[in-house]
Amino acid sequence: KLISGLFGGSIRILDTATWEQIAVLEGHTKVLTAITLSHNNRLLASASRDDTARLWDLDTCTTSHQTMRGHTNWVRDAVHLPDGRQIITCSNDGSLRLWDLESSTQLGDDWRDEGEKAEVNTITLSPNGKSPRPRDVSGLRGLWGVETGKVISRWTGHASHVWSVCWSPDGERLVSGSLDGKSVGCYERRNFPGANRDWPGGVCRDLLARWNEDCDGRISQ
Repeated sequence: KLISGLFGGSIRILDTATWEQIAVLEGHTKVLTAITLSHNNRLLASASRDDTARLWDLDTCTTSHQTMRGHTNWVRDAVHLPDGRQIITCSNDGSLRLWDLESSTQLGDDWRDEGEKAEVNTITLSPNGKSPRPRDVSGLRGLWGVETGKVISRWTGHASHVWSVCWSPDGERLVSGSLDGKSVGCYERRNFPGANRDWPGGVCRDLLARWNEDCDGRISQ
């Protein structure tokens, strides 16, 4: 299957064998900003400029399974926790929020970086070896502990918003792309907060970084 988010807020699902449309999921009222699959590929989380995140059941491909309401500005991104029961969202309102998928309710308080007022554009979970529970979630300019919802480390180097982040498979390094138009930052967990390496070049909001596990940690963009 191929799943795509459309400008009008709907989600289209295509059969890649025939390229015929399987379903169109309707519910969001404004532009989609992110879609992400659960670890078992049965649930889809979507984020939108309508200030909500939604959960969709891909087995039935029908209406929204759950709607997460509470952010006060665009929801930028969402990640599934490996247990399949929770997601974390980030928003232009400057917060990260943890949600229970069964009840669509927020768990605990907002996660906020004291003194940091900027929006959080992207988040990603760090790998954690054999444990199903990730150690950290990264976004904007720092790391939050998944268990505590608190900032545990901050990084420096970019002069503008961070739009994309990607962990190495071992969870020890992270690369980031920014609107500063200057560099891709590479950070080592043991050396936070400053980047230990930069790659110059006009980096934009659409940076996609992937670690090539078969090539000694080299990065493709």
